Amino acid sequence: MATQIRVAEATTSASLTAGRKQTQERATPQKQRASTRAGRDDTDQSDGRSQDSQQAQRSGKPRDASSGPRSTAEWITLLISSLIVLGLIGVTTYFYATGSDAPAMVEVEPRLSETYQAGHRFYLPVTVRNSGGLTGEDVRVQVTLTGQDGRQETANLMVQFLAGGGSSRAVAVFGNDPRTGQVEAGAVSYLEP
Repeated sequence: MATQIRVAEATTSASLTAGRKQTQERATPQKQRASTRAGRDDTDQSDGRSQDSQQAQRSGKPRDASSGPRSTAEWITLLISSLIVLGLIGVTTYFYATGSDAPAMVEVEPRLSETYQAGHRFYLPVTVRNSGGLTGEDVRVQVTLTGQDGRQETANLMVQFLAGGGSSRAVAVFGNDPRTGQVEAGAVSYLEP
């Protein structure tokens, strides 16, 4: 009986092995056919893409572009973009045409009417202007106050950057009231860029 069971087991395992081989053989051609189809599909897709691009080149329009007239939004966007570009060109041309090569000419204007007092000190606002065309860096300004008694006080100011045609405000600090004395202000030096 043991011999019959072993023969039956061997027959069963042989039939299972044969069945697996047949299944694998059937699956292999299907896999090959599927990969061949996939390769053909890839080729077809790439050929389709190249055909689309060839058509787009012939017609002068991209494949996805609408063939109808431009919408109102497209016209408005085009108009706004064009105005921005023209504006930038205009501003650049204006600055180029009106720019000056004149050296920096520093003028100092004390604002006596704006003087104010805080504690025992008097604060005199000063406007520093560059009426030249070139920039001045580290502009040094000296403001001198001569009091009624003949005593002099000096305040030194520095403006780090003064563009051509630009101005800057500074404040000079004194112990006596500048409104009651004589104020002299002027540029001492500046660096050329």
